[in-house]
Amino acid sequence: MLHLAFQLSSSSFSDIIKTIKPDLLIYDLFTPWAATLASSLGIPAVFLPHHILLNTINLHMAMLHFPYQAIYERDYEIANVEEKLLPVGPLVTQPDNEEDYSEIMHCLSKKNQFSTSFIFFGSENYLSWEQIEEMARGLELCDVNFIWLIRFPAGETSGIQKAPPEGFLERAQEKGMIVQGWAP
Repeated sequence: MLHLAFQLSSSSFSDIIKTIKPDLLIYDLFTPWAATLASSLGIPAVFLPHHILLNTINLHMAMLHFPYQAIYERDYEIANVEEKLLPVGPLVTQPDNEEDYSEIMHCLSKKNQFSTSFIFFGSENYLSWEQIEEMARGLELCDVNFIWLIRFPAGETSGIQKAPPEGFLERAQEKGMIVQGWAP
């Protein structure tokens, strides 16, 4: 569904790119058509893979000896050019490492290995109140261990206290937990 939404937005996106004329277009797996668009407009494009892939690449690259220092120096120069950039797509940022996730880890440590379901509908999806209630009822009926990550749109103030049906947090306390925002 998300890919379809991005695909349908390609003509509007094309108009935006033609208007602002960026120096570089950075795209990710949600907008694979962006490279073709950029090429047709003479704009350089760079594919930014998912952050897990980047971490894997960096880990393995550190183990390799690369004999062409000039390429590294050129990368440094390119990185220091002060051109305006227009990032496109759901670019994933690294979580704040100072947050304390011990409550989540403690919850998991009390469960048998592979017995807990992680429930998350992605960074681009927000469940309606009705969908949240249905999910909570389903979790209670299934009687499974869970960690349920819920995200709310920016500006939503009632958050996690309003989200599940009344009493759900207390009834489900032994089976799992609800986390608002990000989880490791």
